[in-house]
Amino acid sequence: MIGRGLEALRSAICRGLICATALAGLQAGAVHAATAADVDSPFGSDWLMLVMTVNTDPAQEKAFNDWYDHVDIPDVLRVPGYVRARRGEEQATSPDSPPTRYLALYDIKSRNIDRTIIDMLMASWGMEKAHRSTDLLRVTERIYYRLNGPIYRAPVRAPAAISRYLYTVRYECCGDEAARRAFERWYRHTYIEPARAAPAIRSVASYRLYRVLMDHPPEVPAFLTVVEIEADSRERALASIRALEATALEHAEITPMRAASRSIFLELSDVSGS
Repeated sequence: MIGRGLEALRSAICRGLICATALAGLQAGAVHAATAADVDSPFGSDWLMLVMTVNTDPAQEKAFNDWYDHVDIPDVLRVPGYVRARRGEEQATSPDSPPTRYLALYDIKSRNIDRTIIDMLMASWGMEKAHRSTDLLRVTERIYYRLNGPIYRAPVRAPAAISRYLYTVRYECCGDEAARRAFERWYRHTYIEPARAAPAIRSVASYRLYRVLMDHPPEVPAFLTVVEIEADSRERALASIRALEATALEHAEITPMRAASRSIFLELSDVSGS
């Protein structure tokens, strides 16, 4: 579908702004798909769309967040297959940290993810036509992942007064199939088990790269882990992560991998589709 189907899609929607950017990314991202996640998986219907954005005018932060929460997320959750949206604001970890980034994570249920991607592109085009977009938004990453194993979820949530944080870590791995399997064993048995014992950690999910949907797709590490943490401060959330990783990474030598990037975000919203 990403081959011949692209031409049919291009003729249908290339009149919109979406053609010059997202469609080019769909074709370029097919290279990633062939090498990263086109494999049989018991989690084949569970996907994640990660979108990283910046606000082009920090003086209008409230307008930016209002548009995202009250226009964009409701529109996205109307797309078939999109079942949940979480959004977070990056927390600076040093005085010279770059401008604030915003993270949006969309959980997707789909047996035909390429069709779902096209449905999303069509919906984006419709938003443009209906003037429901905003100049305050600049997308820096748009990436689709496939769920790569069972999600660990803690049985009980912390009190509502406790903040929730989203921690993302991307791993460079693996040189061959044996290394990939070793990485997955490490994740499931060495990363998840300490997470079960950490009261602040509410969920841990691992994903494998499927497709980078950008005009000029960057190189993206193959594996993504998303950790939900409940804590009364960023410092306590980071302490929980450091404790988890100190335990898990003691055994990281079993597979040639490294953490390519780590980020923590204060969760702003968590919305389920109807």
